[in-house]
Amino acid sequence: MTTRIKVPKLGMTMVEATLVAWTVENGAVVTGGDVICTIEADKAELDVQTPVGGKLTRLADVGIVYQVGDFLAEVH
Repeated sequence: MTTRIKVPKLGMTMVEATLVAWTVENGAVVTGGDVICTIEADKAELDVQTPVGGKLTRLADVGIVYQVGDFLAEVH
């Protein structure tokens, strides 16, 4: 089963975030709870964790602004 990881809504006024960095390589095997990337929203950097384990496939590019709910990656 594939789980899509989205830009989380981390505050009532948050509508977008910039993907700052990936902390794991594309194709890496991750465990639920692992930090996979860092986003910046409202001038604060936040870590995004994967809810499930499996093989990570990146979909998003660093340095781009994404809307809340946009897909960042998939875990297979």
